[in-house]
Amino acid sequence: LDAEQAKLEPGADPGTTFPRRAAVNPARNVERFAPVTATAVRFTVQATSNLEPCLDELEVFSTTGKNVALGATPSASGTYPGSDIHRLEHLNDGKHGNSHSWISNERGKGWVQLEFPRETSITRVVWGRDREQKFSDRLAVDYRIEAALTTNDLKLLASSRDRVPYSGGRT
Repeated sequence: LDAEQAKLEPGADPGTTFPRRAAVNPARNVERFAPVTATAVRFTVQATSNLEPCLDELEVFSTTGKNVALGATPSASGTYPGSDIHRLEHLNDGKHGNSHSWISNERGKGWVQLEFPRETSITRVVWGRDREQKFSDRLAVDYRIEAALTTNDLKLLASSRDRVPYSGGRT
C-alpha cells in the first residue's frame, strides 16, 4: 500500500517554494524523499498554528519499510515542564495521540532529534500533532526535517516551504 501511495503523493522538494504538496494537517503528514544514509533525523519547528509545538509520534522509515525511530535515542531543545503525558520519551514510543506526545517548552518553536544506533538508509518521515484527531492546536506549520550524515553535517530532506500554507482548523 505504501508503494502505491508513494506514486500518488509528490515527494518533498526542499529546494523550491512552489506549493506542490498539500498543507500540513494535525492528523498525519508524510515526508517522502530520495533514500539517504543517516545517523540521526532532526525535526525543527520554526512556527506553529499557536502555542508550543506538539508531536504525538515521529516515525522514520528505512528503505526496507521498517520504522527505525523505534529504538532510536530522542533528544530535544526542551520539553514542556511538569507534564506526565507530554514527555520526550513519548516522541518515538510507537503510541499515537495527545496523551503520548512531546511538547516543546518554547512558544512557537523547538526541535527534536532521533539518533539511530547505526547508520540507516531512510526514505520517509511521518509525523502528526494528534493522530486520534481530538486536537489541532500546536501544529507545526513552518518546519524543516534534516538528516545527520555525520556529526556536524545536516542535509535538508523536507520542509514546509513546498506545501500549501496552512489555513486553520478546529482547536
